[in-house]
Amino acid sequence: EKGWAEWVLPDGEVLRIGTPGSGLGWFNPDGPGPSLRGIMRGSAGALSGLGIFTRCALKLYNWPGPPHIKTEGCLLDASSEVPEHMGFYLCAFPDRASFLDAVLKIGEAEIGYNALRTATAAYLNIMTPRLFKKLTGTKAIRALMGKTLEYTLMMVLVAGSDEEFEYQSGCLFSIVRKKGGIVLDMGTQGYFVRMALMGFVRATLPALVFRIGGSFNTALDRNDALDTQENWRDACLAIKEEWIASGGILDDMGDNPYYVPYENNGWAHCEVVYQFDPRKPEHRAALEPIFLDFTIAALEQCMEPMFSSDPRVRSIIGPLAGGFDRWQREVSRALDPGEAADSTLYSGEGSFDLSVADPAKVEKLNTLIERLKPEG
Repeated sequence: EKGWAEWVLPDGEVLRIGTPGSGLGWFNPDGPGPSLRGIMRGSAGALSGLGIFTRCALKLYNWPGPPHIKTEGCLLDASSEVPEHMGFYLCAFPDRASFLDAVLKIGEAEIGYNALRTATAAYLNIMTPRLFKKLTGTKAIRALMGKTLEYTLMMVLVAGSDEEFEYQSGCLFSIVRKKGGIVLDMGTQGYFVRMALMGFVRATLPALVFRIGGSFNTALDRNDALDTQENWRDACLAIKEEWIASGGILDDMGDNPYYVPYENNGWAHCEVVYQFDPRKPEHRAALEPIFLDFTIAALEQCMEPMFSSDPRVRSIIGPLAGGFDRWQREVSRALDPGEAADSTLYSGEGSFDLSVADPAKVEKLNTLIERLKPEG
């Protein structure tokens, strides 16, 4: 290791940041003013816009399971040997308040290896796409997936001993039940667990989201508090339902968040997935207007969405959020004067084609921009 990170700038200069292995003793590389580490990391990195990282030091978290899990096949044909002291539990809650309270309590208890908030319908969507298309026209199934099982959390528990596993599972069951929820032990579904194990531990299943239509996108916001993420999910659901009804995107029953809590579950990463078929002209035509709708929703909630890496969104959000778009262009010019890197997603410029958007929404966007514009 040469440092916390070894960073090759676009002009070939090698920049080393941090202390591990530097031989310089312990010091803080961040002084007053802009931080090199902050420039490197930002909220999502520079997305190749400021060079390449060739070495880095990372914080590793404990994995109580075995060093190797024997697995044969891949994706839906995968079969893994389920380690001892490992459990999969689908937790369902009656309403938003009980769901949020339970997730916070689970974080306070410091149990679980993985927690995933996604729509129950999403499992059918990626695993049985043909069946799923038939089910979307069934009112009873839509009600079950969309309302009865609206607030669910998949918990993966992994422990190093019988005692630890009993403690974790006991805490989980107690918390969920106190909040009026139910716990389904997915371990009773042997085939599903053997197939899905690597999906939850190594994130192999998300690739299946391409199956139903061929492509997808996400309305991705910044990592934020749980309540904020639920507000974002609600706003995106309303937008998606409008576009599903008009035939602009595929019908995934609307509710399709992919959301992982962090930091003792005090905040979370949230993406709301929408799927489309790039072969259909009506789907291609909807891509820019729906992206504009999500941008308007972010402004309404005073949020800076993660997809502001898109130049069109950044041109709207940047001037309203401290002018970060201007500062990123300045940083790019300083570290990449020869424009060797592809800086499109970091400092590239662009704008929406508002001629294809609903005039009422364009007016709404302009009103929001005017209202949120900084004074002076």
